[in-house]
Amino acid sequence: MDSYFEESGPVILKKTYNNDIPDDEVILICCVRNDIGRIKKLYQHHKDIGIKYMIFVDNMSDDGTKEWLLDQEVDLYQISETYHAGRKAAWVRKIQDIYGYNRWYLIVDSDELFTYVGCEKHSINELAKYSKDKGYKRIKSMLLDMYSDHEAYINNCDISEFDKEYVYFDSDTYYEARDCRGEMVRGGARPRVFNYGKGYDNPLTKYPLIYAEYEDVWGDHTPVPFAKNFGCPMISVLRHYKFMAGDKEKYKENAANGNYYGGSLEYKCYLKKEDGITFYYQDSKKYDSSESLMEIGFMERIWPEQNT
Repeated sequence: MDSYFEESGPVILKKTYNNDIPDDEVILICCVRNDIGRIKKLYQHHKDIGIKYMIFVDNMSDDGTKEWLLDQEVDLYQISETYHAGRKAAWVRKIQDIYGYNRWYLIVDSDELFTYVGCEKHSINELAKYSKDKGYKRIKSMLLDMYSDHEAYINNCDISEFDKEYVYFDSDTYYEARDCRGEMVRGGARPRVFNYGKGYDNPLTKYPLIYAEYEDVWGDHTPVPFAKNFGCPMISVLRHYKFMAGDKEKYKENAANGNYYGGSLEYKCYLKKEDGITFYYQDSKKYDSSESLMEIGFMERIWPEQNT
């Protein structure tokens, strides 16, 4: 993993926490580049579900993201290498080297809000304790694409309040398919709208909440060893916010750089159908609270009061 670093790895820009974060506290890790609108919502949402300790790795933002994070109660690092998935895994590993193993981490992207049924009443530390008591080392989530009822790439709200406008999701286009890496979820709004079909149908399963042990190497969708990915229920989602104002230009850059999976194939698919994209359809469901997740079909309840 160290071979991905051109120099010494992430450089610390701000240190808020001492090196004595309690072992039972979940630590959030987020790698970000130029996402000032979404990062504000990510910060507040995860505070609201009980995260006290947040570690950000800024990848040379120049839109105010870094400056805003410097004003928050976070530990902030900076990395200068150009993004690709292997490097991101190395950045996360380096942060875990610093903050320690045999503890829970929540690893999210800047366009993701970690959500579980009952999160309005039960903190993420309660979720981690529940998982530990059940013997789970990883919590399985699915990427749940959120969208508005109007044309994509257009916001009718302040960018930092996007979750009040992007409130719809597909309820009937996801399906489960097991492979050697884990019990995967596929489908969703993007294959439906962009028509890129089963030949390119990215897995939407992630394991963002992970009890990190030294043998583990985090991967964006499937951490290794793969054996730990099996046997845990689907009890959370990552509400996923793409196709907002300003995103089209990002996707053009990603497609040109080719530094995402398959030479940025997915972003190239997006750009084949740039204008007049609408995700909303007759079977879209509205997210009102975490209970709305039960509309998906394979979400599970875990708290005692939910089963009465």
